[in-house]
Amino acid sequence: MRENLSGVLSNFGADEELVQIIRNPEAYLYDNLTCEDTDRHVGEVLRNAFGGEFEIIQVSEGTEVSRSENELVCLADSIINPQGPTELEIRYFVQEGQYLYNIQML
Repeated sequence: MRENLSGVLSNFGADEELVQIIRNPEAYLYDNLTCEDTDRHVGEVLRNAFGGEFEIIQVSEGTEVSRSENELVCLADSIINPQGPTELEIRYFVQEGQYLYNIQML
């Protein structure tokens, strides 16, 4: 299915990076994503199990904790509203062919 979709996207002139993500998300994750990309999460809202919401105001360049073929784990200092300074664990991973991420306050 992914091969068919990536072929269709290529035929319609889709961005080559998008085609590569669809064709092989594990390889894209391993080859292209770094912990320098953690600032892309500024503006996101984290929610806890009790309904609390925390907006990410600032994120420093992350530090790589671990990397495998289908997972990258980064730690990054951040400023969260209303909590203030805190450390985030940002986990990028591929599950069932989907590129996903999880952010956790430490």
